[in-house]
Amino acid sequence: MTQIEGQIEEKGYTHPEALVSTEWVARHLDDTENTRIVESDEDVLLYDIGHVPNAVKIDWVEDLNDPVTRDYVDPEHFAALMSEKGIGLDTTVFSTGTRTTGGPPTPCGSSGSSVTRTYASWTAAASSGRPRAAR
Repeated sequence: MTQIEGQIEEKGYTHPEALVSTEWVARHLDDTENTRIVESDEDVLLYDIGHVPNAVKIDWVEDLNDPVTRDYVDPEHFAALMSEKGIGLDTTVFSTGTRTTGGPPTPCGSSGSSVTRTYASWTAAASSGRPRAAR
């Protein structure tokens, strides 16, 4: 366990297992078979400026909103989107974006995927040498 991972445990979060460190993300950057990094930003142009390497973009307006009902897409469309992004029932999903309390909605028990969020901002970590990819 790294120092940051220990800090996550010490903070007393209700579900510390749902948070990961930037070190964890760095260890899983190239494991695209078992892990998918999903970036969903409030400003949809940010992904093109720079994102976590190997992250897939989910546009919260274009991908997640139903244009007719003006609500989130239904489970069938969400499942199809996840499949298009390489996310299956056994995939660990790391969700990141400009709003750490936002990001794409999770499957809410509709699949076996586990969804995690970073404890520290990947963007902030980039200033200490973590890579950022650009389109």
